[in-house]
Amino acid sequence: MMFIFPTLLSMKFQPFWLLLLMFFSAFPHSHAFNSSGIASEANALMKWKASLDKQSQASLSSWTANTSCNWLGIACDNSNHVSQINLQNIGLRGTLQNLNFSMLTNIHTLNLSNNFLNGSIPPQIGVLSNLVVLDLSANKLSGIIPSEITQLISLQKLNMSYNTFSESLPQEIGRLKELRMLHVPWCNLIGTIPISIEQLNNLIHLDVGGNNLSGSISQRIWHMDLNHLSLAINNFHGSIPKEIVNMTNLEFLNLGGSGLSGTIPQEIDMLGKLKYLDISRCNLSGHIPREIGKLINLNNLKLYGNQFSGSIPPEIGFLRKLGELDLSHNFLSGKIPSTIGNLSNLNFLYLYYNQFSGLIPNEIGNLHSLLTIQLLGQ
Repeated sequence: MMFIFPTLLSMKFQPFWLLLLMFFSAFPHSHAFNSSGIASEANALMKWKASLDKQSQASLSSWTANTSCNWLGIACDNSNHVSQINLQNIGLRGTLQNLNFSMLTNIHTLNLSNNFLNGSIPPQIGVLSNLVVLDLSANKLSGIIPSEITQLISLQKLNMSYNTFSESLPQEIGRLKELRMLHVPWCNLIGTIPISIEQLNNLIHLDVGGNNLSGSISQRIWHMDLNHLSLAINNFHGSIPKEIVNMTNLEFLNLGGSGLSGTIPQEIDMLGKLKYLDISRCNLSGHIPREIGKLINLNNLKLYGNQFSGSIPPEIGFLRKLGELDLSHNFLSGKIPSTIGNLSNLNFLYLYYNQFSGLIPNEIGNLHSLLTIQLLGQ
């Protein structure tokens, strides 16, 4: 029995030793695989660096060894994989064509803004499924915005502003369910706003200003819970709907030169969080509602270039945070209200090209913060 017992004991614990052996056998391979992935990331970045001009390569002089975590603009996660690429405003010149996105699938931030990158956005960018922030703004990118960008299912912030793209936003933009910011002003976009944008339930910032977009604005947009909305300087048609007053979390609203028309809803005071309101050059008519005086958080109020008539409501004097007031180029009449003298933070006051009568109120002399004032001109 004394000779049989060790044999039985070893047989009893044999599965345990096998599992332990398998674990330690697998570990070196896992470590090697991880190291190989890290080296592949560094190699992909080095190849892209080599495709840029000499000045750009000099700016990336720290990109030399196989470990990229200490490179300029590169941050890594706890496993030493590249997780962020932040290379904004360092004068990069070249394209994105030689950047192998398939080797960088761990990154959650890609910020190449304020450079001189040109050419198109490669469709391969769609493999970056972990990307949360994509900022390619203020470059010289052109071509279409590839539909593959809608495969970035983790994306929360998308900034493509100040480029020269062609065609429209991808129609499938509604797939980006996590998106909170869509910032694409001054991108040379044409066409209409995709209907699928209504599906972006987490969106709080929508800016498509300064493009060549046209068509009507979907009614659903006026029911989105946004805090920033700019449709400015486009070729939309239709009226500003009354439903706009339901966007009670708006802090920034710019419809200037959007092509929209109509009147200012009397319920405008429901937008009590507004800090910036620009409805200039919208062919608006009617009176400026006195309820506008309840928007006490306004810093900027621009209503110029419309067809407003009647007098300036004296309630405008309640807007004590105003830094700029522009009511020029309208058909306003009557006296300039003395309550304007209450706007002690006003830096810019433009009332010219209207049909006012009477004297300039003495209270304007109380505006000690004024930098520019223009009252005359008809």
